Amino acid sequence: MPSPNRAPRDFGLVLWCLVHRIKVQIEELTPEMIEAVREHCKMSPERFALCRERHPEAWANMLARRARRRRWWSEHGRIDPGWTPPDPSRPHTKSNPAPLLIYNVDGAKRRALRRRGAPEWQMKAIVRKLDRIRNSPPKTTAGHVRALDRVLVELFRANGMLP
Repeated sequence: MPSPNRAPRDFGLVLWCLVHRIKVQIEELTPEMIEAVREHCKMSPERFALCRERHPEAWANMLARRARRRRWWSEHGRIDPGWTPPDPSRPHTKSNPAPLLIYNVDGAKRRALRRRGAPEWQMKAIVRKLDRIRNSPPKTTAGHVRALDRVLVELFRANGMLP
């Protein structure tokens, strides 16, 4: 059952399009742009007005994401499509490419690897490498996956699982 405080999916689609489909070089969203995106997402004007009224925090979050993307673009000269820099005040906004999520080394896996005989210092070094790769801004998903594969091979060799 969806949360009553969460913005509806169709409104979320409009917000996503406003963040990712409108060029980051455009500083302000005009009413014409918003209307065009609303029509593109096939949302009625009445429903859009109702959602915008009931979920002002979702609109504020969308504007904040646009601002972070614009700031990143102005500092670095480019931004990867579909990626938004994390908000330092909200750590859960950190986004990882989907293939990287399968490499999450949680506490249970660390304990299991420790039981197989990997030295503690070696485990900490490998976990630090994984965290550094996972937390760096994604240049390409393929590059991140290759880097993680190298670290995992090192991890498996340290535990005697690979020759």
